[in-house]
Amino acid sequence: MLRTALGVGFLTALGGALAACALPFDQGGAQAQPADPALLALLVQSVGPGYQVDRRATGLMGLDEAAYSAPMPQGLTSEQLKAHGFRGAAARVWRSGDDFITLAVYAFPDDDAARAFVDSLVSYLAKDTLGETYPSTHIPLGTGFELTSTTKGGDRPIFCDGEMFSFGPRAYLVDNCGSQPESPAVAADIAKSQYERAFTADFGGTAGSPSPGR
Repeated sequence: MLRTALGVGFLTALGGALAACALPFDQGGAQAQPADPALLALLVQSVGPGYQVDRRATGLMGLDEAAYSAPMPQGLTSEQLKAHGFRGAAARVWRSGDDFITLAVYAFPDDDAARAFVDSLVSYLAKDTLGETYPSTHIPLGTGFELTSTTKGGDRPIFCDGEMFSFGPRAYLVDNCGSQPESPAVAADIAKSQYERAFTADFGGTAGSPSPGR
């Protein structure tokens, strides 16, 4: 559910009371130098017909952009990223009219750190009265979520759903947001594809269950 306009810059920031959906690269400040350029290649490259990649919102993220991209207040996200040894991040965003689909990957020193970051997002969203979380039915240790908010400018409502999971030393976020509610199955299918891509990148072959790592 990070689908508002990564400022046409990255992930939807559903901060505070989920009143933000926005995109990182449009914040207007200098961007911290991201870590590994290979991170972007880990993300799914297509989400189906009707959507086109928003190149202004797609790319590598430093700490500030990564903190702005997650469905948690920016300050709290920054604290969690730093606490778990943040090593860099990347996002790929697709647009269809006012709707957005965002995928993001966050790199950490080890598997436990990546899992802990995902747990911090899940814990925050589970307490949000405008949304809900639930176990993923197709990704080991994955968590799905649904949220209702407004755009960052507060000019219109936005509905988001997505999934979060970790694989090895990386955390992944899939966020699907739009002006009308959409079936969670859309984000779930994309998340499954992203999980399989993550598996292939680390182990080759086809993903299976259980996961070879958290």
